[in-house]
Amino acid sequence: MTLDVEKRIQRTRKFLGDRGIDYLLVNSTDEFLVTLNDVRKNSRYFLTQFRGSTGDALLGNDCLWLFVDGRYHAQAEQEINKSLVSLCKLRIEDNFVEELVKKISPHSSIGVVASKVPLKFYEQLRCLLDNKDVRIVPLGTDPVAQFYTSDRHTLQSPIYRIDSTIATESADEKFKQFTSALPFGSAYLETNLENIAYFTNLRHFGIANSATFRAKLVISKARAYLFTNEKIPPIGTYFKVLPLSELKKFTQKKKITYSPCTINWADFIGLRGGAISYELDRIAMKKCIKTNGEITHYRSIFRRADMAMAAMEKRIHKSIGQSEKMLSDAVEREFCKCGARSLSFPTILAIGSNAAIVHHVNPSRNVYLKNGDFVLLDCGAYFDGGYATDTTRTFIVGEPNALQQKVYTTVLKMQINCYHYPVDQNTTGATLDGVAREIAEKSGLMDEGFHFNHSLGHGIGIGVHESPPFLSPRSDDLLIPNMTFTIEPGLYREDFGGVRLENSVLMAYENGKHNMQSLSRAKFQKSAIDFSLLTDKEKHMLKEWI
Repeated sequence: MTLDVEKRIQRTRKFLGDRGIDYLLVNSTDEFLVTLNDVRKNSRYFLTQFRGSTGDALLGNDCLWLFVDGRYHAQAEQEINKSLVSLCKLRIEDNFVEELVKKISPHSSIGVVASKVPLKFYEQLRCLLDNKDVRIVPLGTDPVAQFYTSDRHTLQSPIYRIDSTIATESADEKFKQFTSALPFGSAYLETNLENIAYFTNLRHFGIANSATFRAKLVISKARAYLFTNEKIPPIGTYFKVLPLSELKKFTQKKKITYSPCTINWADFIGLRGGAISYELDRIAMKKCIKTNGEITHYRSIFRRADMAMAAMEKRIHKSIGQSEKMLSDAVEREFCKCGARSLSFPTILAIGSNAAIVHHVNPSRNVYLKNGDFVLLDCGAYFDGGYATDTTRTFIVGEPNALQQKVYTTVLKMQINCYHYPVDQNTTGATLDGVAREIAEKSGLMDEGFHFNHSLGHGIGIGVHESPPFLSPRSDDLLIPNMTFTIEPGLYREDFGGVRLENSVLMAYENGKHNMQSLSRAKFQKSAIDFSLLTDKEKHMLKEWI
C-alpha cells in the first residue's frame, strides 16, 4: 500500500477516533521486542519517516511527537517533516517514560500495542499515568500495520547449533543449572530472542543484524518447550519443539514465573492468575558473564574484525572523490572477505559534517570524500559463533588542522583513561561514564558547542547491545569479571562533524585484580594526535595503540 505520510497519520487518527482513544504509542519494535527492526515493519517509521534504530512516537488528535535520544537528534532533524512531526530531543539525563507522560493530557486515554512494549515499560507507564487519571487501552493489533510493505523475509540459511568449544556448556547443562533454582510446580517464560539463542546454543542469520531466530521458550522442571515456526535442529534431551501458535494455550495451564524485563505486555495478559514476577533476569545475568570458550572465540573474531577495519582505513585514505555510499558498501565486502556471516548492525560511515550524526546509517550518494575530511566508521559483524563485534575509528584524510587534532586527542584521552581506570568490585558503568565526561568538560570543547550526548558504552554478546552492563550516568551496573562491553566516547558539533573512538573490551580478573583487555586492536591515527595535550602517563598508555 502506497500512501503519503499525512494520509497514514489521518487514517491512524480515524482508527483512534472510532474507538474513543485520544493517543497512540507508536513503537519502533516488533512483537519480539526487537529494536534493530526492518523499517518495512517499523510502525514509528511509517508515521514519522525517521529511520533510527530506537525511538518511539506519540500520536494524538492534534499532535505527533517523536522521542529520540542524543544519538539521533541530528538524524531526526533531517528525516522528519516538521510540519507534521514535533521532535522531543531527550538528553542523557532524561527518562523517556517521564517525558512521554508530560505530553499526555489528564483524564484522557492512550492505546498501547500490547505485544510491542515490555511489561516493565507498561508498569512504569501505568504508575505515572494513574496520577493523571489516564486510561491505558491494550490493543491486540497495531493500527499502523495496515501500511506495512510485503514481508520478504526468507531463511537465508538453516538454524544451526554452534560449536561446543564456543558454547562451553551444552543446552542440557544450562537447563539443569537453571531448573535447579526453579520452584516445583512452576515454569519460566522467556521471550527475549538473544536469551533464547544463548540458552539453546542455536544461531540463525535470517533476521537482519541478528544471530537469533523467532521463538519463545517455557522452561519447566522436567523439560524446556521451544515455541517457534522455524525448523529447529536437535537441541538436547530436555528440549521439545512446538508451534508458536500453541504458546498461549500452554502457558494458561502452567503456573508461570517471568521477568518483566523480557516479556511483553501481551504475553503477560495471556498468563493465568498467580503468575510470579522475578525482577532478576537470570538468563541475561549468566549470558553476560562469558566463558573461557566464548572469550577465546571473541578474541579470534575480533582479529578478523580488525583486519576489515585496517583494510577500510587504507581504502579511505586513497578514496578522495568517492561517496559515503561507495565506502559504506565496501565495509560489508571487507567483512565478508574475513569470513563474516552478516553485519551486526547497519554500518555507520559518515564523511565531514555528517560525522556529527551519531548514528548516520543512511550513507549519501551525493557526499564525496575530500582532503581534510573526517570519516567516522562504526562497524561490526557476526561470524560463525553468532557473537557481535563492534568497533569505531575516526580518520582524518590528509593533514589535520589544530581543532581536528584537539577534538581527536580529547576523545582519545577519554578512551584511554577509561580503559586504564583502576576498576574494583564497586566500579559501575556510571563510574567510567563520569571519567569520560570529566575529561570532556576540562578540555573546554563543551564551551565551544561540542557535545557528548550518548552513553559511554554497552554490553556486547549475541546482541550488539547487550545488558548488563550499561555505561551511562544513571547506570548502577557493576563491571564484573568476564563481562564484555564497549567504551565509545565521542564529541560532536553540527558545523564541524564528530569523533568517536570505540573499543570492545573484556573485564578480566588476574592475580586478584581487575584489568581491562581490549578485544579491538585497531590502531589510532597518529597524525591526528596532538601529543602536547597528553600527560606523560597518557603517552605511555598510548604506546600499544599507534
